Amino acid sequence: MKALIDINLPKFISNDMQLFKNIISDLFPGIKLENNVNQQFDEMLLHCIKELNLRSDNEFVDKLYQLNNTMIVRHGIMIIGPTGSGKTTN
Repeated sequence: MKALIDINLPKFISNDMQLFKNIISDLFPGIKLENNVNQQFDEMLLHCIKELNLRSDNEFVDKLYQLNNTMIVRHGIMIIGPTGSGKTTN
């Protein structure tokens, strides 16, 4: 379940995330995934957001976590999206 989420969730836009989460909950009924917190990453992320004077809205922060998880399991990544969507800042 974690592998499916870590590999696929970063590929979705915010409108499709809830649909994907619903599909995962249908595939794995009653199973709750633990939210592993990386305290050092959290502190650095908040520091960088403040330092760069960025707005820390939930969708942007979620994408940063997803990018971090993807970088842990993949050798190469590509970030795509429309102009102004936060690719460079991410």
